[in-house]
Amino acid sequence: MPGKLEELIENINGSDKDKITCIVADELLGWALEVAEKMQIKRAAVWSTAAALLALGFRILELLDDGIIKNNGTPTKNQMIKLSPTMPAISTTHFVWACIGDLATKKTFFEVIVKNNKSVAVADWLICNSTYELEPVVFTLFPNIMPVGPLLASNRLGNSAGYFWPKDSTCLEWLDQQPANSVIFVAFGSFTVFDQIQFQEFALGLELTNKPFLWVVWPDLTDDNNDAYPKGFIKRAATRGRIVGWAPQQKVLGHPSVACFLSHCGWNSTMEGLSNGIPFLCWPYFADQFFNQSYICDIWKVELGFNCDENGIVKQGEIKNKVEQLLNDKTFKARALDLKEVVSKSAKEEDRVVPKELLLPEAEVDCPNVRVVPKPNPVVLDVPKVGLLEAPNEESFDTPKTDVHVGSNMFGAPAPNASPPVPNPKAATQLCELIGALKAG
Repeated sequence: MPGKLEELIENINGSDKDKITCIVADELLGWALEVAEKMQIKRAAVWSTAAALLALGFRILELLDDGIIKNNGTPTKNQMIKLSPTMPAISTTHFVWACIGDLATKKTFFEVIVKNNKSVAVADWLICNSTYELEPVVFTLFPNIMPVGPLLASNRLGNSAGYFWPKDSTCLEWLDQQPANSVIFVAFGSFTVFDQIQFQEFALGLELTNKPFLWVVWPDLTDDNNDAYPKGFIKRAATRGRIVGWAPQQKVLGHPSVACFLSHCGWNSTMEGLSNGIPFLCWPYFADQFFNQSYICDIWKVELGFNCDENGIVKQGEIKNKVEQLLNDKTFKARALDLKEVVSKSAKEEDRVVPKELLLPEAEVDCPNVRVVPKPNPVVLDVPKVGLLEAPNEESFDTPKTDVHVGSNMFGAPAPNASPPVPNPKAATQLCELIGALKAG
């Protein structure tokens, strides 16, 4: 792939057409950044999920030194750690590379992260689909990660494309017929798979709530599509529920009839829910979703999670109870609306934030819509080395009160061999244009 990309750029730049002067690549495609450096082209690395997870990747050497993970990324034990006292605790079993696929997949993903820590160092900019207001501690500790989020499909010009399945927009007409703040919207993303027992238990729990619901059930949501639903469920649910194969999610979340979002906690879904002031019921499945849940629940406090029984099943009664608890406690909705204001302000082009020292004097004229803020000073704390912990309760998503802080230098300047790149101040004008293009689609 690197050779093919280089060849493509050479062909385009050798023609009479417009030249490629900047490459924007996913942070996980570090080789593309290396190609851009080789060809002396400006380059921006994009991190599409929480900045805290990028920070976690940058701290892999400290995790190794403190004995929290082995050389292949496998956690040495199940314990809770924090990258700072004000960041959410995360179980070592929920490290993004530790909860994706089989052992071989975990090892490969870990190796990619380690390799990209080196590749991203050549980037002129490291930009993240988040906001300073949502993750202030991370952006203070890692000031070179630049927030440009939320990057929402609704901000694009024209219609969005690239959906896995055709959207069923008729569900919007169904929502028009429902009372305000009454509908449970259920969507588990593109990868979540339920076994037959959990799928049926979930369906019965949804029915028990006695609330109108819109449930996105794509073809592979269960591992057994034969008679997936409980007997008679479809007929009973038709009186107050709607089941679709895929939905226009942002439009659904922005509909006044939607009361809450029962979600897998993917970062895009998280940003979309926050942008519409919707409280969450969280059901994480893999990868970054467990960490995202800790933000939604423990830091932003707009969510409730579910507890499993002794067999690892979330029972129908638990689903009913958590829905009732979320909808009856108005503080969840109030906090969600507060966060909506914060996120909406960040999404406006005129409220873009760029650290002051990245801008040359002329850049402030060239980028009139940029709100210049001073670069925050790193927080310096005296943090003890890692100690031993009790393993967290596997039957609950609740975070234990005891936690571990990683590395004695975690809150000072990033370690030289693990730091994110320093953006090029001479490229400030291009940076403003890049952020504007990303927000406009």
